[in-house]
Amino acid sequence: MSFDRIVVVDWSARSTPSPKTPTKDAIYICHSTNLEIQNTEYFRTRQKALNFVEKLIKNSLAYQERIFIGFDFSFGYPAGFSKSVTFSPDPFSIWELLKREISDGCDNSNNRFEVAQILNSKFNGIGPFWGCPQNLHLDGLPHKGTERSGHGLSEFRLCEKYAKSAHSVWKLFTTGAVGSQSLMGIPHLQELRKKFNRNLCIWPFDQDFNSAQIVLGEVYPSLFKFPLDIEIKSNAKAICHDITDAYQTYRTVENLLNLNREGRLLPILPYKFKEQILEEGWIVGLSFDKLKI
Repeated sequence: MSFDRIVVVDWSARSTPSPKTPTKDAIYICHSTNLEIQNTEYFRTRQKALNFVEKLIKNSLAYQERIFIGFDFSFGYPAGFSKSVTFSPDPFSIWELLKREISDGCDNSNNRFEVAQILNSKFNGIGPFWGCPQNLHLDGLPHKGTERSGHGLSEFRLCEKYAKSAHSVWKLFTTGAVGSQSLMGIPHLQELRKKFNRNLCIWPFDQDFNSAQIVLGEVYPSLFKFPLDIEIKSNAKAICHDITDAYQTYRTVENLLNLNREGRLLPILPYKFKEQILEEGWIVGLSFDKLKI
């Protein structure tokens, strides 16, 4: 089944509010109404962005629309992580743990590095999380990935091996640190699951997504090619603040709308890798054809 509305959220793990003037490495949200793309909007804090997302969800429920919302951070971790920490391979057991442990203030203040330190302590050796500011020293949370040892987990999920330029979810600091975004995003998604209950499902973890009115999925804007011709550059300036993050958010909505029209937005999981995907997650728009089945 197709969707009436597509939303893409470019997330951020900032520890303070973003500047008043739109900037890079902040939160941008772009969405479609009646399959027409709206202007990309800028948010200074995660709480304000989530309030906007909830408003979109409630509007869709009121008008009996189906809505897909993509967040640009990892929804899961490499196989074995959840079982090592929660004794269950169910990815939602990690979601619930992070919801309990992560604190996220209205001003973006948070404890993500301390929580990563606690998670690392569950393993022999050092790891798997790494990266934090140089002035922050937490036993068991190394500044460099090369300082880890003995945790026994893969550096990448299956989907990340096929998504070019994707960073490891264990990386928490510096460029491409999707790990921090996941730690600061998953708890809020778990809250949305509880708030909207049966109306909402998570792809690919929930298998009844074809009947759900609200579906959340993981997106990776860099998955799509963004041609930078004169017309596109002009469009980016007019609609997306002329900032790469905002521009990519707009273009990702455009690409997802195309997949939605073609009925290819949320494909059936391949049998051979289904168990691993149901534990690790998958990136919406990344074809299963890339897998060696």
